Amino acid sequence: VVAEMLGLTREEILNAVSLAWVDGQSLRTYRHAPNTGTRKSWAAGDATSRAVRLALMAKTGEMGYPSALTAPVWGFYDV
Repeated sequence: VVAEMLGLTREEILNAVSLAWVDGQSLRTYRHAPNTGTRKSWAAGDATSRAVRLALMAKTGEMGYPSALTAPVWGFYDV
């Protein structure tokens, strides 16, 4: 949705998505006892603001990471 709103090209969208993969993923620990806390109420807004930021970075030329998922050892699938 953000990519469409910002008018990103296909390449920019791919870069933004790869940036999201390498940006770090939530463990969702805060959603389950005994760790349920206030983050549960603002996590979605935080994720959305990060999506907008990464899309803007891609639009202004930030490179993507084509093997963010599949890179041996350090790619998302292996970690």
